[in-house]
Amino acid sequence: MSLIAEPWSFANEVDNATGTPTQEWGTTVTPGTSNADGTAATLLTALAFDVHYIAVGFSGYNVSGAAAYCLADVLIDPAGGTAWRSFINDLLCGYAAGKNQNLSAWYYFPVFIKSGTSIGSRVRTSHTVAPTSPRVVIYAMGNPSRPGQWWCGSVVETPGVTAASSTGTSVTPGNTGVLGTWTNIGAVTNGRYGSIQIGWNGTDSLALGQTYHFQVGYNKQQLPGSPQIHLSVTTSETCAAEPNAGPIWCDIPQGTQMQIRGTCSSTAEVWAGGLALYGVY
Repeated sequence: MSLIAEPWSFANEVDNATGTPTQEWGTTVTPGTSNADGTAATLLTALAFDVHYIAVGFSGYNVSGAAAYCLADVLIDPAGGTAWRSFINDLLCGYAAGKNQNLSAWYYFPVFIKSGTSIGSRVRTSHTVAPTSPRVVIYAMGNPSRPGQWWCGSVVETPGVTAASSTGTSVTPGNTGVLGTWTNIGAVTNGRYGSIQIGWNGTDSLALGQTYHFQVGYNKQQLPGSPQIHLSVTTSETCAAEPNAGPIWCDIPQGTQMQIRGTCSSTAEVWAGGLALYGVY
């Protein structure tokens, strides 16, 4: 006799995709310019339940003809107000397309946030002018159906980011299907990661319309069980991941040097805006 485990489900969900549907949904979060933080905006107010998983999406952070590199912070106030403190730092979101029907930068975090907490966001861009249609969408899920078997962390580490220039780590992919060399991303990990994701920030102000595959790894090997990340770049300085279905579940020891390598559909551009990783522990 075999036993079949019950499917996963969450008892609670809340999001900021509310009101009359439009192409530009979510919350407007206007970035500060010239690498300065913008004004914080509230995404969710005073959560009615404990959260164990969030998804955060970005759009409208591109400027055609410009290298508008961007970083976003996820903020929290455990008291349910707007006395914000940073919870997740420096999510790369530059080159995210200008309308939310093309939401192109998504992050998924199995993290715990207690009931009563408000969630906000702030963004910065390297450009001297703020993008015109900036939005952030968030979905927060809580109370998993099998809590004893659900894993979530409390810290998100962001190796590979330079906040002063709103960039990640510069990576040069290989050409025409040939993988480039492994590039170290940040310093060694400070905790034991249970999930990890890659973030991207575009190439330059004259982006070529090309596609890329990137691998996450360490010790010059691809992370076991992780898919290649497929990115499409357009000549209007936008970028999208296809598909982008969730985090890479993993078990990465503390003290590991993370790496990224990639390849291009043709002759690769240097990813001057950089790439970064986001590990949960």
